[in-house]
Amino acid sequence: MVLFPCIFRNLMKVKSVFDSLHTNFCNANIVKPKYFCLFFVFVSFLLFVNSALAHESPHQDETIVTTARDVDNSSKEERDDKVKNFVEHALLHLSGAESFTESLHLLNDFRNHRDWVYGSTYILLTTKAGGVYIHPKSRELEDQDWSEALVGCNGESWNEIVTKEGGCVRYVGQPDDVPSGYAMIARGPFVPFGNPSSEEAEFVLIGGLDYTPEPFSYATFEELEKDLIEGFISTNPDISAEQLEEVENRFKEILNPVINAVDVETQDDLRRFLLDATRFISASFSLPVFDPVILRKVFRFDGGPWRNGSTYIYIMDIEGNVVFNGANRNIEQTDLWNFEGEGQDLFIRRIIDEAKKPGGGFVGYDWDDPNIEGDEPDEEGAAGGTSSKLGYAVLYRERGEDHLRTYVFGTGLYFDRGELVEDDGGCSLSANDSSKNGSILANSFVMFFLLFFAISIKSSVFAFLKDD
Repeated sequence: MVLFPCIFRNLMKVKSVFDSLHTNFCNANIVKPKYFCLFFVFVSFLLFVNSALAHESPHQDETIVTTARDVDNSSKEERDDKVKNFVEHALLHLSGAESFTESLHLLNDFRNHRDWVYGSTYILLTTKAGGVYIHPKSRELEDQDWSEALVGCNGESWNEIVTKEGGCVRYVGQPDDVPSGYAMIARGPFVPFGNPSSEEAEFVLIGGLDYTPEPFSYATFEELEKDLIEGFISTNPDISAEQLEEVENRFKEILNPVINAVDVETQDDLRRFLLDATRFISASFSLPVFDPVILRKVFRFDGGPWRNGSTYIYIMDIEGNVVFNGANRNIEQTDLWNFEGEGQDLFIRRIIDEAKKPGGGFVGYDWDDPNIEGDEPDEEGAAGGTSSKLGYAVLYRERGEDHLRTYVFGTGLYFDRGELVEDDGGCSLSANDSSKNGSILANSFVMFFLLFFAISIKSSVFAFLKDD
């Protein structure tokens, strides 16, 4: 219930900004004529509303408020303190997320919102093993292993960095005149693919480090598999021989599904392929130490067991937020609940509806085929496409005592439009679906408050126009 007082507080700020703009630009006759002036003020007002409401989580400690802009505009003398406070600010939000969806929205803000990315300042999120989970400047650098690329400012190794509460970090070979960053370990209880059974911090937040090297790629899946095991050993030097043997056996098990992506040709193949994917996740969570970036690497590798050209895995939550897409990483951490296909088809809702059924279900829709040129959306990397696809989706609930996180696993086959058999689940979910009722209620409150503020400022606007 802390949301509504927070919205009210932000809207109070909005009203004061409107009054300030009105006084400084209109009454001062800086912008003329007055009707144009009011339009200018209204646009500026809307921009501020977007900023004010986007960062609405309450702060228990009002001293931890530094944003990316604050760091980017800070002097050399105050920068180190600003960077540390910036990372603490991000940690406050990440650890305070109270739902799967809230965490996904925060990760999207880390990429796009000016509080978290401004100029050369942004938040990096890595795993404790050094895998890059979020890089706002380059999605191609995500899933890379930086355990040997980052060191402490006093020469500490990556393993030494993550055993401390926080500290100064640099990248290997960084020039002395390039500013360093600050790292803090973090437990993101609702970060996608975080281990639901773990009570330990699994992630590292890094701020103030502008590092964008060329991405590294593996030539074969065998190279990736070998590097994963060796990387696991190097980042867990105290692992016992018995645990190591268990890890190696488990890796072999989860990296060799019953049916590979290249062999998927029928609807029955889709079912078995997706069932194997959920088994893969369960087996991954049972590893002595689990790294979510490893899971994404394996799912994403084209030519591996889980991705072959047009056949791949995608994962959402039950509200349409994309957790993972094996063919298009650019749409990850985006909300597709209201995404419309051809004929205003809200097929994402149909996919989720079918996934909720026992054993999952099939859905026909149009999407970009990675093997076809010319069927992609106009905007590069965007969702959608024009190739006909028969999708199959199931629900998967993470193991753990609370079962708070539910995934929608999906895959599909592309067909010529005339060959695609229409599925029998063609009715999209109602806009009043229960998973969205909370959002509708919240929006109603917001609209009520906005109406209140519109009424409160109308008298000053009308009086202003009367003076004209």
